[in-house]
Amino acid sequence: MKKKHAIERWSDPLFVSSLEPPLEWVFSEGTPVRDVKLEGINVGSKSPVGLYYVGLYKKEITGSDFTFGVFECAFSESKISEVIFNNCSFEGSSFQKSIVSRSVFSGASFRGGGCNDSVFEECDFTDCKLRDKPTLPLSFLRSRFSKCDFSNSVFNGVEFRASCFEECVFVGAKFTNCDLRGVKFLGGSPNQDQVGQGCSV
Repeated sequence: MKKKHAIERWSDPLFVSSLEPPLEWVFSEGTPVRDVKLEGINVGSKSPVGLYYVGLYKKEITGSDFTFGVFECAFSESKISEVIFNNCSFEGSSFQKSIVSRSVFSGASFRGGGCNDSVFEECDFTDCKLRDKPTLPLSFLRSRFSKCDFSNSVFNGVEFRASCFEECVFVGAKFTNCDLRGVKFLGGSPNQDQVGQGCSV
């Protein structure tokens, strides 16, 4: 599905009313989210369907597709597995204390947000852009990444203190102004040329 179509269809009341399960169910507290196709969804201040103050907190999310989505919300303390977040924008989103496995974030953008004490296993972060915001840092403190692919990703101003990367791939990745103090790289690490200006190690 092309990005323009995925986004524009959310302005069509007939499309929104046809969704199964309905959006109210997806964002209801405690309900699992399984096998939903919500490409182009916008959750936050610019949502065309009124998803201004909702989130995916303490959720079980599996087998779903959110490609081209925009999220200004929390995924904290959730269990996320086999979910597609291709080319999504995460604006201040939190994955704090979440466990994310076998999910795809290729081409996604992360701007600010607290993702501390999180676990990412076998996730695809290729071609991602991760950076802080002027008033909100992007932090993955004490987090663990296992067998994740960060090829060609760009990290700017990200805090990774006391985190661990196990058997991850960093081909073409670039770190600038990042806090890497106390970080452990086990079974694969970026080379010196990839850790650029302003990084604390």
